[in-house]
Amino acid sequence: MKILVAAIVSIAVMASCATNSGKKNDSSSSSLKIAFYVKDSVANHYTFFKDSQGEIEAMEEKVGEKANKLQQEYAKYMNEYQSKLQQGLLSKNGEAFYTKKIQGVQLEMTSLEQTEGAELNKKAEEFQKELLEKLDEYGKEYAEKEGYNLILAKEKMGSILYGDESMDITMDFIEFMNKKDKE
Repeated sequence: MKILVAAIVSIAVMASCATNSGKKNDSSSSSLKIAFYVKDSVANHYTFFKDSQGEIEAMEEKVGEKANKLQQEYAKYMNEYQSKLQQGLLSKNGEAFYTKKIQGVQLEMTSLEQTEGAELNKKAEEFQKELLEKLDEYGKEYAEKEGYNLILAKEKMGSILYGDESMDITMDFIEFMNKKDKE
């Protein structure tokens, strides 16, 4: 990824230099205009991201509560079963009762994972896809509107080590995206 970004920047710089090589200090010649936004700020300030993340977190909490309840129920029946089995207090009917209860809870846990857990995963994937599509679409529109040739995404431990503050368009870009979402 770092090599790709470096290659893109190098090609853009070379193309810019080649375009300007035949011209001497012509003020009408175009120059390369590069900017970046800080990815972490999208999570904190982009309304679509915050709303979608809140929705996913609410779903996670709901599924987690159900799973927790089922796990507690499973543990209760298992403990009762093992305790009565060790004390020799289980008849054939009692053993069948606990086996049926334990299997029923296991089935509910599996069902929860396959239905609501899968729905949660699908929702998270859809959100991720939609976010990336919006960043791509809005990034292109913003770049065209503001005259940028290249917009990079900066993140901790990412490929952009340093960017001059004058190149940071983070809040303007996020404001642009929030406005576009309201249209």
